[in-house]
Amino acid sequence: MDLQLNYRMKKLQNFQLEEVVSVLPNTMFELHTTRSWDFLGFTQSHVQSSHGGDAIIGIIDSAGREVKGTSYFGLAEGLARGGVPEARIAVYKVCWVGAGCYAADILTAFDDAIADGVDIISISIGKPVTYQYFEDPVAIGSFHAMKRGILTSASAGNCGPERAGSVVNAFELNGTSFPLIWAGDATNYSANFISLTSRYCLPGALDSYKVKGKIVLCEDRSDGSGVIMANGVGVIMPSRPFDNFALTFPLPTTLISSEDISKVLEYIRTSKYPQATILVSEEIVNTMAPFAASFSSRGPNPITPDILKPDLTAPGINILGAWSPIAPASVYKGDTRSTKYYIDSGTSMACPHASGAAAYVKATHPTWSPTAIKSALVTTGKANTTTLRLVTGDSSVCNNTIPGRVWNLNYPSFSLAIEDGEKIRGTFTRTVTNVGKPKSTYYARIY
Repeated sequence: MDLQLNYRMKKLQNFQLEEVVSVLPNTMFELHTTRSWDFLGFTQSHVQSSHGGDAIIGIIDSAGREVKGTSYFGLAEGLARGGVPEARIAVYKVCWVGAGCYAADILTAFDDAIADGVDIISISIGKPVTYQYFEDPVAIGSFHAMKRGILTSASAGNCGPERAGSVVNAFELNGTSFPLIWAGDATNYSANFISLTSRYCLPGALDSYKVKGKIVLCEDRSDGSGVIMANGVGVIMPSRPFDNFALTFPLPTTLISSEDISKVLEYIRTSKYPQATILVSEEIVNTMAPFAASFSSRGPNPITPDILKPDLTAPGINILGAWSPIAPASVYKGDTRSTKYYIDSGTSMACPHASGAAAYVKATHPTWSPTAIKSALVTTGKANTTTLRLVTGDSSVCNNTIPGRVWNLNYPSFSLAIEDGEKIRGTFTRTVTNVGKPKSTYYARIY
């Protein structure tokens, strides 16, 4: 924090004004940056008969009507839609190019959304570090929204064990082979680079006379700008462990294991005219789904370890979504291609799925409280290919809008934080409100 800001904060605190509850710095936060609805059980025929038009979703970062013929340069082609297409949307802008998403803007957006009377607030913004609840604008805003009967759906963040990625290659080379060169053999000596650094394909490190019209083998991951600057036609780069989502690049790209990088390098060194081609990506059904993405934050909660987080998990890998046509069409900021749809991954992609599910329940049960809606979602899912994968689940399906029970006190799930050497013992009390059949039997299960 700069000295001037620190001085102004202390000055406000010293005034001890009755209307000033607390003063916190205007911290910068960041975004946690289609058939996924069918995956959740929200099929097109199912949502068309819902009362989604009665729900308003306030979006503080980015549901939508049906749009035919959407794709990312031919990939993931089909019908794009929101989980509740008839829901109305109110959008609040809090993030700015080159400036980030500041706490003051986030809190203002919460205030505006609450005043506008939205039913659900969806926000995919956070920070890699942990803030106390009274210093976190998302926690503060969510608390005020909850007091007004509005559920906030917030992303958990992308601070999981690993954030790597595979490739979405939309470039069609039609099987044509191109000369293949190792980046270490294409050093730009005039820019004072050496082979030990040019092999990583850094911008300006490659000699365009040697690279032009060739596919380049690089020994590190980049956005491809170094190869583009040297007029290369494609790039081969190493993958990383836990590569369970795809990245987009500005030229034909493939990622291979470190072992295969060594094999390709050996092929280059032992062949007089080494050649290679890069095939266009193909769409496949991920038989491993659902599973937690490597990048997904997953707890424990560092402030309140006895609260189990996240509450829900939802599809967030390789999701096709609307995109600004003036934004770069890949990870390379200099990519001049234009697209209205983009394939991206992150908890920012998962959060809208949970928000849409919450809007569906709210539209069906408009009198339910935010806690009741959350409880209904958390207690009515299971891990299979037709429902939300939830932290706690049973045999019910997520598109059943009469779940049979709602836990109104605290959380339906719980965890117990135990320090080393202590006995594993805890008492948890939960009150169950039956919203299903008058005669119902409930069973406690430990997973």
